[in-house]
Amino acid sequence: MTQEELDQKAFELLEKAVNKAQASLIREHTFSPFMFTIGSDGLLRTIENRAIDAKESYALLEDSLTQRVREGNIDILVIAVDATMPERYRTDMDHCIQLHLEERSQLDKKISARFIYVPYQLYRSKESEEVHIRLGQPVPAGFPAQYLK
Repeated sequence: MTQEELDQKAFELLEKAVNKAQASLIREHTFSPFMFTIGSDGLLRTIENRAIDAKESYALLEDSLTQRVREGNIDILVIAVDATMPERYRTDMDHCIQLHLEERSQLDKKISARFIYVPYQLYRSKESEEVHIRLGQPVPAGFPAQYLK
């Protein structure tokens, strides 16, 4: 795959993660951590677990990811977590969908991974009890890769 194709795949993965988190937030007002990966075979995989506690769920995802990275078959990964918006990026929304993106094709760069914070606010309209979500402007923050090394 070309770099442009890989970038497009990463963008699609981020979009898919936001959509999945958004649907769960509307339905359940929260979501458990989950991970999407695209392997060297080009296949999309969704990794979730049944842990109820978010910290335990995240730890299980990290364990799974560590094993998959050792096997060497991940080109792109996105981990999604329901989080509090970091103070330095906070505006009028306290909560965010935190996306952790790493791409094997970016490992030669100093800033090879990114957190993308997508602020959100849940609300109900005056007309109904239906829950809606308002997403804010995504905020990226770069750092060296943690998993794909």
